Amino acid sequence: MSANQFMTTSEFARICGVSKHTLFHYDDIGILQPEYVNEKGYRYYSVKQFFIFDIIATLQQAKTPLCEIKAYLEHKTPAGFLAILAEKSAELRREEKKIRRMQQLLAATTKMTRAALTTVCQTPSIEQMPAEYLMTVPLSSQGIEKEDVQKIGQHFHYCAAHHIEYEYPVGVI
Repeated sequence: MSANQFMTTSEFARICGVSKHTLFHYDDIGILQPEYVNEKGYRYYSVKQFFIFDIIATLQQAKTPLCEIKAYLEHKTPAGFLAILAEKSAELRREEKKIRRMQQLLAATTKMTRAALTTVCQTPSIEQMPAEYLMTVPLSSQGIEKEDVQKIGQHFHYCAAHHIEYEYPVGVI
């Protein structure tokens, strides 16, 4: 065994930027096992295993479960790797869209709240506003609040399921 080709668990963990316990866990689940274990049970990793670790770390940063990483490593192919990367890229695009939508929602809610703080209550006023669409939900004619809230909740879920951009102002006419 050449000292230039192998590293102790501590050395390998330090180079990879993880704890020894992470490497022990990877060994336990069979995702990255040491190249060599001596008669005293000391584990040694080879230089080439750094590149395998890099693939594991990249996939983990992309939120790939360890079981999927293990499955890929057991049957490595360039096509399989590209498929995982394409899937993770699509997931990130969906997450970006979700974050943008949440930022828009927070900005709109902030704007409405600031406007509400400056609104003079109990005084009618006329304002010129840009055109907007209103979506309606028929509410209970008996004034049953629980039923009304359930209908409004269904409305929100419908809009989300159909990618209808909406803000949260709710009013009654």
